[in-house]
Amino acid sequence: MFVPYPYFFAALLFISCKGGADRNDSADSGTANCGNNIVEPALGEQCDTTVELGTTCNSLGFSMGEIKCSACQIDTSGCEPLESCGNGTLDTIEICEGFELRGKTCQSEGFIGGMLTCTDNCTHDSSDCFEPSSEHLSEYCNSTTTPCPERTGLRCEILSDKDDWGMCVLPCSTPGTVDVCGPDNGFLGSNTVVCAEEWLHCIIQCDVDEQDCGEGQYCARNSLSSSDGSCFPFDS
Repeated sequence: MFVPYPYFFAALLFISCKGGADRNDSADSGTANCGNNIVEPALGEQCDTTVELGTTCNSLGFSMGEIKCSACQIDTSGCEPLESCGNGTLDTIEICEGFELRGKTCQSEGFIGGMLTCTDNCTHDSSDCFEPSSEHLSEYCNSTTTPCPERTGLRCEILSDKDDWGMCVLPCSTPGTVDVCGPDNGFLGSNTVVCAEEWLHCIIQCDVDEQDCGEGQYCARNSLSSSDGSCFPFDS
């Protein structure tokens, strides 16, 4: 049957476009950028299209099998557990066994606190570890009735022995730098958070004239020569 040229090319164009749409759908994904072949940890991606070279079932604590990238997350469902896992002995090939974690902790794995455990597959489980949070930093606290929120890494530093009141602080180790106080650890916003030299805990920098601290806090002047200050809680 003779098909006029314009209709023939239009049919080819329709088929081509339809096939392209199907391929985009199959890229799936947990994030908007999943499928662009760029791993973006900030978006929660562990992989993109393929798993990073060197990441295998064995390197993740399994025996053998096929590891793959599904919706930009590493999928170990095709991996087989170690035969020795669960025998109560930490064998050479195992990452962990029972309560034996090879000296690893939440802190050594990049978290600020919590409890690192071992899975039934003899791999580390960091689900009970937690990262630092600035959400309650410099808020009012009391050692008995108003403690700092749990799972934040914050502790209550008493500022007045007479009234037993203080502020929630996050310990740090490198004065004058962002250290654990930096944006990579969840400290985002208009104010800068740095490690205070005199206290060795994270402080929120502010402007005395602007009084730009959070609710329930005030900006205390650091020196008489400038408007730079630090956020402190109002004594409740």
